[in-house]
Amino acid sequence: MWLIETESLKLEFFDNPEDLKYAILSHTWGSGEVSFQEMANLDIARTKPGFSKIERTCKLARDRGLRHAWVDTCCIDKSSSAELTEAINSMFRWYKASAVCFVYLSDLPPVSRWPGERYFPKIEAKLLFSKCRWFTRGWTLQELIASKDVEFYDQGWHLKGDKVSLGLQISTITGIDKVILENSDLISTIPVARRMSWASKRQTTRVEDLSYCLFGIFDVHLPLIYGEGMKAFLRLQEAIALENNDLSLFAWTSKPDEDPGLRGIFALHPSEFQSCGALKRVTNPAISTPAFSFTNKGFHITTRLREGIEDYLMDLQCIRDSLYCGPSNGHIFIRILKTADGFVRQESDQLKVFRPPDSGLLTEEISVYIPRRITPIESQQLKGRLFRNFGAKVINMSGFTLHCNFKGRPDHLWDNNASSFITDDQANFMGILAITLEEASNPGEHAPPKF
Repeated sequence: MWLIETESLKLEFFDNPEDLKYAILSHTWGSGEVSFQEMANLDIARTKPGFSKIERTCKLARDRGLRHAWVDTCCIDKSSSAELTEAINSMFRWYKASAVCFVYLSDLPPVSRWPGERYFPKIEAKLLFSKCRWFTRGWTLQELIASKDVEFYDQGWHLKGDKVSLGLQISTITGIDKVILENSDLISTIPVARRMSWASKRQTTRVEDLSYCLFGIFDVHLPLIYGEGMKAFLRLQEAIALENNDLSLFAWTSKPDEDPGLRGIFALHPSEFQSCGALKRVTNPAISTPAFSFTNKGFHITTRLREGIEDYLMDLQCIRDSLYCGPSNGHIFIRILKTADGFVRQESDQLKVFRPPDSGLLTEEISVYIPRRITPIESQQLKGRLFRNFGAKVINMSGFTLHCNFKGRPDHLWDNNASSFITDDQANFMGILAITLEEASNPGEHAPPKF
């Protein structure tokens, strides 16, 4: 880890930065930032507009008796892919280990009254603070959460407060739980969908960084592949799933103004978690979380499903926190549709909610496979293949009250809930359907024979 010596402003390398006390800067990048290579020649570095931030950071650090400081613009050799990968995967830890984090709000003009109380007495001050670009950037999310001691400065480097005194305002602006702002060690107790909601409105300059900036939030480590686009977000979600048995990861919803089509199990963008800010996991010890994994067929889970109307509902074992949205409105489910190859998600623009008293039929424990992602073209093709299913229906004209049960072969092409074979639009299809009829009986009577 490269650090700036706060007196000489020269870069020094340390193998174990945890043994040092250093200040760290959190800011939004502008034009004329000082690079790692430029920092090697201070005469050149001083000509860059971004050098003033480095000088101020080092001065504030010296005032606190700190000999070293870290600034992301000039302390990472971005020409080295190995060093860049290590830095991004270590960033959360570096901010967490810092003695103090200085947040420079370059678009926050000085205001005459910025007291150190726990609230702003002037509405104008609160509004200016909440509108700062720093709150919209992807990288600053983990910087805010990880750092223990965070101080906020306006564009004139006047102190405006810290993470404790401004905690309520910061929580309101960001949606981050106040307890997490006070202690980042508790972040693992927050459902992954709720954590993802904190990033749902944030932006980064490069598409991939929208995923890379969240490594620390979910405690995952991945290689960087710039150029992969939003595939980075798919990799991130898979890594999160492998580290957590938290089904809230699948509680995302597609945008209401878009055709949801048929979807895989993963979200396409952090913005699809925008409505997950109040989710919390079910803590009933009587309900075990089923194990899941990823195979070449996609997401795999062995569980019992609730039967819907010609589809199924999968319990994500989470509810909406009554603290944020009134009385709990029940368990969260997603709708999944059976296909020839497993299941896909449908009506992804909404979640189904059931209160505990609601019963509904449940399947036996079955293996559910859902692909990671379905492209729009694949969705349209799949809809066409599912259009020509072969259904079965029995009309009772016997005068007896009968129960009718179907069993289709092959198993993977029979949808018991919809009472139909999934032909997958094959011109030649053959299936075997076993029909069992049973006369209904009153309690206490012997069950009638099957026929």
